[in-house]
Amino acid sequence: MFIGSERQRQQGLHHIEVIKKTHFSTSECPMKRVFDHASPQWKLTLCFHAGLKARHTRMTFDELSAQEQRQLIDATLSMTQFARRLNTIFR
Repeated sequence: MFIGSERQRQQGLHHIEVIKKTHFSTSECPMKRVFDHASPQWKLTLCFHAGLKARHTRMTFDELSAQEQRQLIDATLSMTQFARRLNTIFR
């Protein structure tokens, strides 16, 4: 039994759908798209920053181990934060 108004129930259902889409999506990982379609130079930069080897640049995202995928994601987030800092400096 739900104790609340219909409006609160609808809001709750909406928030559950948003959470499902953002955290439990079955669609392709955005990092997979970025890595698989990146130029060789960009892959080399990402892999270097992630602490991976040059051989990783010839792999697809799915061929990487879970740890290597996590390293790439962390490296990308780190580079994004650095770019944001640069953006605030050069405004």
